[in-house]
Amino acid sequence: MKVTVPRYERMQRLARRFPELDASAIETCLAMLLTAQELGDAYEAHFARHGLSQGRFVVLIHLLYQEDSDGQGLSGLRRRADAFGGTLTAGRHDEAPGFRVRVEVPS
Repeated sequence: MKVTVPRYERMQRLARRFPELDASAIETCLAMLLTAQELGDAYEAHFARHGLSQGRFVVLIHLLYQEDSDGQGLSGLRRRADAFGGTLTAGRHDEAPGFRVRVEVPS
């Protein structure tokens, strides 16, 4: 979602139309959303330079956390997939750079 900050005049019109509206709080919220969006864009650019996506990064962090906390990691994920009659495959693949973790469970 791209955040666009309304112009000051638009905020003033909204404030007159809806007296209970706190225009400064909305401006602050929009500024925070815009900052978060810019940060997300910066993360995506950084990840792309390293052949990652935000999703891949999150999965890798979860896997690292699992390994550090209780030794489960991929083996724990595989056991959970097995419990539901599914399969887990993990490793590098030829189609794209990076590491793939794939879980398939019957529907």
